[in-house]
Amino acid sequence: MRAGMGRRAWTRSDTLVIAAALALAALLWVGFLVLRPKEPAAVVVVNVMGTDAERIPLTGGESVRRTVRGFIGNSTFEISGGRVRMLSSDCPDKVCIRMGWAAQPGQVIVCLPNRVVLKVESK
Repeated sequence: MRAGMGRRAWTRSDTLVIAAALALAALLWVGFLVLRPKEPAAVVVVNVMGTDAERIPLTGGESVRRTVRGFIGNSTFEISGGRVRMLSSDCPDKVCIRMGWAAQPGQVIVCLPNRVVLKVESK
């Protein structure tokens, strides 16, 4: 090797440039986490005899029970822990009760004889 062609020493300005680049990257990352769009919260759309009767958010810590009057009688549903289920209905076969919990957008619970539909949707 010729004189003057060796490795360059690490200088204070090199350290400052790298520190500034890392700080900028950290700032952009934090900004991304804070400003990114939040996932929309889900709601339950309660449809009775073809008409949307109510929209209830699935969020919240308290359990909510509601009763709606359908075509042949009452249907009672519960919202708890970010999900919904049919508790009781005056329908003869009780298929809607056996459907269990629904929590994901697009899932539905249908009481066909009573014409009550519980549909989970994104806000």
